[in-house]
Amino acid sequence: NCDWSSYVSDLEDAAEQVATLNNLTRFQSRPWLLPNYWASASEPLSALVCDSKREHPDCIGGDPAMGDREICRAPRTGELCYKCPSDQRVLSDGGCGECDRARD
Repeated sequence: NCDWSSYVSDLEDAAEQVATLNNLTRFQSRPWLLPNYWASASEPLSALVCDSKREHPDCIGGDPAMGDREICRAPRTGELCYKCPSDQRVLSDGGCGECDRARD
C-alpha cells in the first residue's frame, strides 16, 4: 500500500506533462490552411481550393477557426473570399474596387 501523497504527486506530474504537451502541439490540434485554400470555422477540415488555375491573391490561408478576417485578405470575406463590401465590386486580379457610377 502506497501513501496517498504519492498518488497526488503522480497526478500533479501527469497534469504538468499534459499541459506541456498541449502547449507544444497547440497549433497541431487544428488545421492550418495554406494560401489558396479556404475552410469555414464550422468545418475546418473541409478545405476548398479558392482558384484552380492560379493562386488566388485574396485567399491567404491561416487558421480557419479565426474566420474570414484571418484567411481572406481584407476587405474580402465569405466563402472562397469572394465577397466585397456592399459599396465595392470584386476585381478579377484580387481585392475590391469602387463601384462604377451610372453614366449620364
